Amino acid sequence: MNLHNKIMTGGKTSILIVDDEPDVAKATADWLALHNYATHTANAAAEALSLADDYPIDIVISDLRMPGHDGRWLLKSFEGRDVAPGFIMLTGHGDVPAAVETMQLGAEDFLEKPYEPDHLLSVVRRVEEKNRMRTELDRLRKQLVAQSPLRRFFPGDGEQNVAIVQQLSRLAQLDTPLLLVGERGTSRAELAKAIHHASDERTGATVTLRGALLADEVTAMLALFGGNRFADAKGAIRDTENGTLIIADPEKLPRQVLQMLASAIRERQVQPPGFDTPFAVNSRLVLWTRPEKEKAVHSAFGEQLSITRVPLAPLRERLDDLPALFAILIAKHAPSEDDIPTITPTLINSLLEHNWPGNMRELEQVAIAYVAGLDLSIGDRAQEEHDLDLRAKVHQFESQLIRATLAWTGGNQSQAAKMLKIPRRTLGERMKRLGIS
Repeated sequence: MNLHNKIMTGGKTSILIVDDEPDVAKATADWLALHNYATHTANAAAEALSLADDYPIDIVISDLRMPGHDGRWLLKSFEGRDVAPGFIMLTGHGDVPAAVETMQLGAEDFLEKPYEPDHLLSVVRRVEEKNRMRTELDRLRKQLVAQSPLRRFFPGDGEQNVAIVQQLSRLAQLDTPLLLVGERGTSRAELAKAIHHASDERTGATVTLRGALLADEVTAMLALFGGNRFADAKGAIRDTENGTLIIADPEKLPRQVLQMLASAIRERQVQPPGFDTPFAVNSRLVLWTRPEKEKAVHSAFGEQLSITRVPLAPLRERLDDLPALFAILIAKHAPSEDDIPTITPTLINSLLEHNWPGNMRELEQVAIAYVAGLDLSIGDRAQEEHDLDLRAKVHQFESQLIRATLAWTGGNQSQAAKMLKIPRRTLGERMKRLGIS
């Protein structure tokens, strides 16, 4: 539900019931009103469309067969609106094939008459949940467009995320060489490019080289600095003029090559073997490696180059960000906005229970599988977590459940307490005991 709808309906989801039998429409409206929904009724498709022009509508429940324009006409009439409502079609006996057709046209679900009121309520809540997730995804997309390209790596609004985005934004404007240190799958390559795009000064290209493929000194020299005979390639240093040279696992480069690279970045010029005169260097240098290789990088460069270290936390230490990161990834891989599947609290809790040894790369694979409707195959936690005693397991589960619920409610503790069916004060006490901020 958008902000305008919330203001107009006092924060309630607004539902329009369309049925050519007034008593049926009113009974449905009264039932939903008892469950805290704002309801409107119409007895014809044209009347419903006119009413939707005057009032904000989040969900439409429409009969399929009506005199004049039918439910399919009404469904198609909502296409192209800035905020199209979720649509539930009601069908009579024998109309199931037609109802399936309406889902292909964009209806969220259908119910066959006569239906159980509780079943209708469950379908409404499912559509309401999907609407809420679409609104959240829209908010995230707008936020990512309006803000730094770094925000999609750190989407949460917590102090730690805000601080690291501010730090990286400042570093992006400087020429200081950076070393991104993180486990495999922590988006080191993507973040290196995002740092380049976050710079107001760097308008050139990015080139990524892998130290593991340049262990031969001659190959490494040509790849980085090029040659001056027989129209040889310019080399990555000149290809990234006013751009960014990104090197993965730099500790695997030959030492002499590393020393020349350090000199080129520091002195802003270099004269490789075979060149009669030096040429200018205006490349930004961003390196990345794993934590266990960090010392080797600093040892390889020695004191020749001052490098700023940027640590990247593994996903298991960023559980507060996980719901937003997963939402961003499924939006990225869904064929269209209408194909974005609903993210439920149960799913989020399953994601939070996993320890993510593959980090962001593994999360993206799960997101792709989820969009495709495949088995998520989320693995079990590491063995040491299974060895916890009963009390530790209870505390761990309680912490995960509270974190998942807070993530779902956007940090709203009152709403989270209601979902968990505990007093607000009890939630606060448990959060404090479990160290949840």
